[in-house]
Amino acid sequence: HCRGEYIIRCDADDLSHPERFAKQVAFMDAHPEIGMSGGALQLFGDSDGIWKFPLDNDACQAQAMFTTPVPDGASIIRRSVLERNGIGFKNAWPRVNADWLLMLDMAKVSRFGNIPDIVLSYRRGEQNISAMGRSMEARRETVHLALRHLGLDGTPEQVDAHLTCIGTIKPKTSDHVRTVHAWLETLEGINASSGRSSKEAFRKMKVIIWRRLFFPLQDAVPKALWTYIKLNGGLPRDLAIYHFKVRISRLLGRK
Repeated sequence: HCRGEYIIRCDADDLSHPERFAKQVAFMDAHPEIGMSGGALQLFGDSDGIWKFPLDNDACQAQAMFTTPVPDGASIIRRSVLERNGIGFKNAWPRVNADWLLMLDMAKVSRFGNIPDIVLSYRRGEQNISAMGRSMEARRETVHLALRHLGLDGTPEQVDAHLTCIGTIKPKTSDHVRTVHAWLETLEGINASSGRSSKEAFRKMKVIIWRRLFFPLQDAVPKALWTYIKLNGGLPRDLAIYHFKVRISRLLGRK
């Protein structure tokens, strides 16, 4: 049992940076209204780069409607918020992405935040990929439970649309693209009526997710890509150039 003011998470195969605890405790001390926060991650292993998370509560609340707004393995939690509201991991939850369900409970009673500093090195490798393949049904169950937090009893199509939004499932057909587009509109309406985040914050999140959908569509049937372009009202210059380069590379026999 934890007895300290804060609970600080770290997974066994990740590496906390030397100043992580000091920075995160100082942030929480300075923001007593925040119940849970994190920071940026430095990826290592099979991929590199920096994984950033939204900094303010408004943007975090918008992201929480899709996935975790705070990196679980780099999180710091105010213990009193958990105890006062009876929040904790439930035995009935799937083990996959259970941190998201916990954060949805936190979202009802507290605020989030993240510092811009890199606080942890996060390992990417075969364990991430193989776990995803083994746990697809568990992921669907987690999304279904998460949608109940939003007041929805999600259909199988909506659950898969949500998994597509967060990149777990790749879009393949025109109907799939239309379903995702309609799902984003549905979530935008739910956010507007519930006030979970500002309309502007959700709209920014929606734009990011919809834009990301474009890239895996390069490997889908052509009609699916054209459906995306039609729903998008065309393509911005950078995406049009990207698509042109992909087409030229494939015509030349390159990957």
